[in-house]
Amino acid sequence: MTSTVENNNIKWSSRLLFHPADPATSSIGGGSSSSSSASGNAALEDTNLAATLTTQLSDKITLPTSVLEAIVAQAPMALPSPLTFRLSNPAQPQQRATHVGVREFSGVEGTAQIPLIVAARIGLEPSQPVVVQYVALPKATSLTLAVLEDDDAKVDDWKALLEAQLRSGYTALTKGDTLVISDPASRSGKFYQCLVSDLKPEDAACIIDTDIDLHIVTPNASTQQSSSSKGKNVSQGLDVPLVALVDGTPTVLPKLGPGRDAKLIIDKWDPALPINITLSNIAASGNVNVFVGTSEYSTSSDAFLWSTLLAPADVTEKTLTIMPGAELLRDYVSNTDKLADKIYIVVHTDNDAEMASAVIAVDQTPTEQDVDMPDVGPADLNSKVCVNCHKTVPAQSYQMHAVFCERNNVVCPRGCGKLFLRRDGGVPEAHWHCDECTAQHGAPVYGNSAASHTLHTAYFHEPVPTCPQCLPEAPHTGGFPSRAALALHLTTACSGRLHICRFCHLRVPQEETTYLDRANGFTGHETRCGSKTTECTTCGKVVKLSLLASHMDYHNSQRLNQKNVPVLCANGNCVRTVAGGGGGGANNGSETPLGLCAICFGPLHSTVYDPTGVKLAQRIERRYVIQATRGCGKPWCANQAACASANPALRAGGMAQVMPLVQALTARAINDNNTDSGFLPKFEFCVDEMTTKRKLFVDMVVEDEQIYARAWVARAVELAKGNEPRARQWLETHAIKLTEQ
Repeated sequence: MTSTVENNNIKWSSRLLFHPADPATSSIGGGSSSSSSASGNAALEDTNLAATLTTQLSDKITLPTSVLEAIVAQAPMALPSPLTFRLSNPAQPQQRATHVGVREFSGVEGTAQIPLIVAARIGLEPSQPVVVQYVALPKATSLTLAVLEDDDAKVDDWKALLEAQLRSGYTALTKGDTLVISDPASRSGKFYQCLVSDLKPEDAACIIDTDIDLHIVTPNASTQQSSSSKGKNVSQGLDVPLVALVDGTPTVLPKLGPGRDAKLIIDKWDPALPINITLSNIAASGNVNVFVGTSEYSTSSDAFLWSTLLAPADVTEKTLTIMPGAELLRDYVSNTDKLADKIYIVVHTDNDAEMASAVIAVDQTPTEQDVDMPDVGPADLNSKVCVNCHKTVPAQSYQMHAVFCERNNVVCPRGCGKLFLRRDGGVPEAHWHCDECTAQHGAPVYGNSAASHTLHTAYFHEPVPTCPQCLPEAPHTGGFPSRAALALHLTTACSGRLHICRFCHLRVPQEETTYLDRANGFTGHETRCGSKTTECTTCGKVVKLSLLASHMDYHNSQRLNQKNVPVLCANGNCVRTVAGGGGGGANNGSETPLGLCAICFGPLHSTVYDPTGVKLAQRIERRYVIQATRGCGKPWCANQAACASANPALRAGGMAQVMPLVQALTARAINDNNTDSGFLPKFEFCVDEMTTKRKLFVDMVVEDEQIYARAWVARAVELAKGNEPRARQWLETHAIKLTEQ
């Protein structure tokens, strides 16, 4: 390992006794650590122990006050920040060392409180001596982390997760160390191990206040690649949903069974029309239902906004309609009243056996109940409606049908219209109705099996005392009248509801959300996470993450309402500005006669009294004559209109051809003509090489891209001193686009 370089001004080391940072834990992994640290890099195998070390997922140690006093005595001018230390085990000289930061200097004299995970790296046992040495580590520039054993990992963004935990818990890294990373979305205490496989510029480096090029390596990249390619096949039971079209196109689902829910997503729909979801080709005794929500992470058979649970059970087709403007159709992720961007569908079965493939279709055509149609009876005047089965039959065969139907069919007397054969005993005992739900929802709620009745009772008529997902610090009180009410709570207000934080980009619980949080459009977690600060790329001020969007809106408002619009030099070959655009132009905000910049007007300047401008016109004419007859003599000249160096044809024509051109150019210069877009420039003077090159860039941006006016592009390249990337960056943050004028 590359040795670290000690600070020449500070040299401190000492042998201290190792005490675990958690006083209640006496050993690493509950036993000897020698076997687990044989490779010099112990990994925690006990998940229960790992769950108790949530606060120890860090490399920060606690040292005695005397250590700080000794370091301060050697650094009277300024204390290095951050302080980093090298830890080694004197009992195992061949053992590798590791590097850490410091949490505070409040420990017991003669001891060092070290997190157990850090101690395991070098094989330390409690009360053993450890050598602690101050070292000045270089700033890390590149870091490669290899994720170990993540077969069952459900991390959306490894980079965001690792960046967040490295930033909050670690100060220094050593090549070969194993870091333990917790998943904030896991309620069961899910931890991942990451190996520091590469670190630059040295094998030990500080990761505070530095920009690091982070690389993530997962162990089963080929498996993950194949899994993502199979994500479009719902039959594999994967979490990646299919995209459901809203044009009625049917989607064939796989054989459903325990743990094999089918998941779909609707990403485009018309909010002015109802959304009709039809599930067909299902077994009558399957207990297959559709569950709908607006969050990918809180839509399931236990958490939903809509479902087909109130539709007739034990049927081969179920329909769910989401009416336009539904109150629940809002974006609960952003805590605002705007519509959700996507709708998530889960098709779930409660049967133990696999079900035959079902078909689901989504459309937005108005359903029959959406259209106010009068009851006109049979469509055919020669038809009649059977009073027993309510079917339409021809009038000439009505009497025969009525007698046959009355003799063989029995209609459910509860009003659901379900027909049963008399030879099978009529209405079976398993046929059930829920009067309470029928009265509440205005439509018959019924089924034909004991299993469907048990499922209905479990969802709508059995109270639930507590929410199993609420965080301990923000529990829901009062219980829930039913499992369906709990499902609504889990989808909307539960403190444990998972979502993607817009600031740390991690899948985390939303935590307790107050009324102020909802008014600001944040979850409880986002309010806490958004209190961190960042530097504004436009003005350089330090701004809270939660206020960054409004801060950038302020800059955008300033940009659109600015009065200091740049003015371009009247010379058609020049791209300097004479005023505006933030100041600092060629004339420092002041204009010269005839609208020229100071550099273009310089050769025309004279101290001779000239109230009528006659002598100025003579100087302009003389300059044009010299340009047209002799040329400027510069090989880069691009003044085709008035310079013989760029246009040799002017010199060949002699004075007879030159003078009419000179007189026309002089008259254009003296007259106060409009120089806006669509008009000729007032002057055609030659310019230097730097200005000629900048003009090529301005012409390209203005003519090819057609986003900004010429004066804005000229101002940008002038302030950027010819640096094209900086000029484009200035345009993005300061210039007004043509479409915004």
